[in-house]
Amino acid sequence: MIVWFLLPKTVYSAGDFSVKRVGNLIPFSDNAFTVTAPESGELTISIHDDISVYRVIRQEIEAGDMTIHWDGCAFNHEKLAAKNYTISAELKGISGEEYSISFNTPVEYTGQCLQYLLPSSDLIALENPEEWFVEFRTVQKGTVIFLFEKTEDEQTQYTVNTTGGRINRLTYSELTGKALSTGSFHVTAFEKSKPEETFEFDLNVLERSPSAKEVFLTGEILPEAGMSEAEIWQYMQQPSVVVDIDFFKHQKVYSEKNKESASLGTLHGQTQALKVMKLEDDWAFIGAWNHEEAEYMEGWVPSALLKVVKPDPDYGLLINKRMQTMEVFYRGKRIDTLNVSTGRPEPKHPEQETAAGSFLTGYHRVDFSMNGKKYDYVVQYDGGNLLHQIPYEWGKDKKDFSLGRGYLGAKASHACIRIQSEPGENGINAYWIWTHIPYHTRVLILDDPDERRPVTEGPEIIREPLQTTAGQFRISLRDEKWVEEASPRTAVSEADGHRIGFAGCSEKEYLRDPETVTRRIQELHEKGCEKIILRCFWTDHKAEKHTAIQEAMARKGVKAGADLVVGNGNRTFFGCEGFENGMILYGLGDGSIQRGGKKQAASVLTAEIIFDSSPEKIRPLIVLRPADSGADAETIAERMAEDSVGTGIRQVYLLKGNQSKQ
Repeated sequence: MIVWFLLPKTVYSAGDFSVKRVGNLIPFSDNAFTVTAPESGELTISIHDDISVYRVIRQEIEAGDMTIHWDGCAFNHEKLAAKNYTISAELKGISGEEYSISFNTPVEYTGQCLQYLLPSSDLIALENPEEWFVEFRTVQKGTVIFLFEKTEDEQTQYTVNTTGGRINRLTYSELTGKALSTGSFHVTAFEKSKPEETFEFDLNVLERSPSAKEVFLTGEILPEAGMSEAEIWQYMQQPSVVVDIDFFKHQKVYSEKNKESASLGTLHGQTQALKVMKLEDDWAFIGAWNHEEAEYMEGWVPSALLKVVKPDPDYGLLINKRMQTMEVFYRGKRIDTLNVSTGRPEPKHPEQETAAGSFLTGYHRVDFSMNGKKYDYVVQYDGGNLLHQIPYEWGKDKKDFSLGRGYLGAKASHACIRIQSEPGENGINAYWIWTHIPYHTRVLILDDPDERRPVTEGPEIIREPLQTTAGQFRISLRDEKWVEEASPRTAVSEADGHRIGFAGCSEKEYLRDPETVTRRIQELHEKGCEKIILRCFWTDHKAEKHTAIQEAMARKGVKAGADLVVGNGNRTFFGCEGFENGMILYGLGDGSIQRGGKKQAASVLTAEIIFDSSPEKIRPLIVLRPADSGADAETIAERMAEDSVGTGIRQVYLLKGNQSKQ
């Protein structure tokens, strides 16, 4: 959640309330604020810029002078980038009085930190020492110390010099240079200048690897909707059958047990799990999602190319493409749910769809830039497909997440999975994922076939006006006060004795702060509205189909509790979508457009909404009418289908001609 702290109307002197920075602000070091409080209360200090809040410090304080220490970092001990920030402080006194103050401060230098250190497993076989490795990264050039302790009297120390900002990946041989004795070790690692900040893990050293599990019939590899945490965890922890080729190489899946037969698609090596259904004549009949179009396929691969691997026993990730969420599991329990953006395919680039399936994470990788955006905290999980933080625009004194943040909740990437930068409800964000998720963490990606396949039929065309039945009531969206963007942001009206709430939000407001949508809908809930309609005002007036940002904004409205979302500002009408328990009309149009040099008729629709008076969340029925009585209803239905998403279109009806309401 984004929280903004404004300058007070009254400027308080240092004798009343003051917060001052002690020295320079240096991440990963001991930083401090001196505070003078006129009374006891709750103090909140926020480190932010115009786009994002990077850290919030809250604590109860007593009246008087005090010093508050902190690490100079963003949430989850993340480095604050070198730029200017605003420090805002607010004191809610026990008397009810509120005090606030704000000032700017730069970050110019950064201290040292061992950001993460993750072993690939808890087992080393001395016959294959290169299969084990440890990954780690320091902020600055430094030295990392590894202490291998078998008993109090048997300790071995290894020293590794590091380059700041580089991901270090060392095999057992590269780290130790010689063989340890077999047995169980406790390993402690730290950066030399900060021995108090340690990473610890246990390691078993064996002479030989345990016998490899033979390729087996796996059964289903993805959980079904509605399964419990325990059932999902079982899927996360079952062994995987994978193709034993390089991460980035492709293995064909054949239509027959013959390499000369047709290829149904390709798989990536090492991390993509397969559903094995039959083993015959040195071939395996498998099921998986291909990387050409993310379509499910079943076919044959040579069984000699397959092997069995085990997932990390502690962590797991569940990505729901329909809901655009990532659920984070730890030892069988869901510990947080984050918003994501998966791949958005284009007509000429179907490979941009994120493939469903069961995967294992691979290596951590360096940050990268593309199309003027920067992408941090990268973990490979499927060939060239990655988990990473949402993109941001970067420049002098600039770190702008607004566009990447706005896309969350809708498909927007080129097949990678973008993760929110701000902490979720339980504190997890993309940086936390990057510093905690080890090699071979399970990643389950649920399929969304209804969204991936085009809607073939538009709204049902009816010739007679749709009648309301007992328990239903009807409202019209033709009220002019809801057509203009300058209308009030929330309002309440009555319809057949029912309390209806209207909220409005522009695309620009949403990009500045996506929670604007949630707050306005919550305000209407607090006013006792039975049904809520959100009007979204788009900025791209010439678009012929709705955009990813518009999709994310509309879906956020439904998640916040809107029964209906209606887009405004587009010249022509857009498609529709049934999402969760709400309906979305991406745009009814506000004027005709030119197509192929000719003016297209009936680009404007009017709408009436039929609500069920039941208190349960039931999707409303939508009745559309062309503004032009001579419009071709079949053409309108076809064009709406081209821009419609997923399920729910059967709750939209199109009257043939401009019929009056009955």
